[in-house]
Amino acid sequence: MKYENYLKKVKENLNLIEQMTGAATSLDERIDFTNKLLIQVVSLLAEGLGQQITPKENPEGVEAQQKLVTTAGVAEQLPPVNIPFDHEIIIKALPANTDTVYIGKSKLDAEDHTKGFPLEAGEGVEYKIRNLSVLWLDVDVAGEGVAWTVEQEATEE
Repeated sequence: MKYENYLKKVKENLNLIEQMTGAATSLDERIDFTNKLLIQVVSLLAEGLGQQITPKENPEGVEAQQKLVTTAGVAEQLPPVNIPFDHEIIIKALPANTDTVYIGKSKLDAEDHTKGFPLEAGEGVEYKIRNLSVLWLDVDVAGEGVAWTVEQEATEE
């Protein structure tokens, strides 16, 4: 697309933009309008540059679980949860915890509180790992723990 054609399309969309701006009355409508506008602008720009945009699909689902450690000072391995390529797992100390939890790459690291990564109640950390089971969890107070969440990709059948 030539630059002149790109400018013509932008000008055509400006009339539409002016009409829609007056119609948006609530904050939600304005946000929705802004998102649609951004999509149009990016699409026009990509077309003007001869590029094709492939929208990213939403993940198939989200996995979220919790892990409580039974005995303080005795680390437990986190369960096997696959983490899709280029995704991060978010681990957060439970808000109701009264003391520190420790994440380690081994049972010994988690139990050695100078090596384990400490999290206070409500604090979180993100890891780019392939499986959650490579991590271990220890706590200062029995029955406390963490929650985690990760997006899951569609599985091929």
